[in-house]
Amino acid sequence: MPLLSVFLLAITLCGCSLKMQQSVPQFDRVAGRGPLLLIRSDDTNSANQFFLDTLGSSEALRLLVREHGAPDAISLEREFLQPIRLKLFYSSQSQVYVCVNQDSRWFVVGAEHPSDSDTESLDKQRLKQSQTVAELNAPPQALPSAVAAPIAAPVARASEASDFRGQLKPPTLAGVAPLSRSSHGYIHKVSFGGETLYSLADWFTEDPQNAAALARSSRRGLRDPLRLGDQIVIPATLMRNPQPFPEALVP
Repeated sequence: MPLLSVFLLAITLCGCSLKMQQSVPQFDRVAGRGPLLLIRSDDTNSANQFFLDTLGSSEALRLLVREHGAPDAISLEREFLQPIRLKLFYSSQSQVYVCVNQDSRWFVVGAEHPSDSDTESLDKQRLKQSQTVAELNAPPQALPSAVAAPIAAPVARASEASDFRGQLKPPTLAGVAPLSRSSHGYIHKVSFGGETLYSLADWFTEDPQNAAALARSSRRGLRDPLRLGDQIVIPATLMRNPQPFPEALVP
């Protein structure tokens, strides 16, 4: 292809891209970010706004939505000398419909299966969204405050040896570790030798298998030994027993 023809083609494609960016302000907030969930309850969501604006101006997209329903995610791809591509994700059908923009009009050009990386990205977004919803819907006493606040020791439980599991110390000599609330959840301060992520997960979340989640939230390795003074973050979504950890549980 002669050099002049290539140059003219580039100008044409860039012109289409510029027209779209001028007509849809959300273009740059969506383009090149991979698949983005459409969160219907969030009017400020850029992916929502872009999709609704695009849907309103494209008969081809409206026909697709009438036939298959609304997608649960979209992605917008732009590459040099290539038409702009809009992908509509239908996760329940394991299907992705591909549309291209030519002369400021959208055309559905085919369908494909979602890639593993796109599926993983959407799963992470759904998990983050569900955790946010769970925190918002949690009872008021379980919501973490913006400023860390100490939690009172459970006097009744600390005095009853039968409540504690494991090798017990005399209740009169047993103490409790500091526990506070913060914007990230609950913060436990390691205060006794012998504490482990597994014992903390068992006490606070009632499932020792959540030890890995505590390691991630505290930005440490699962097998890293706990030292006195270490701070372990227990996410509010995992907390089942918001009571300070008793020394009587340590062997």
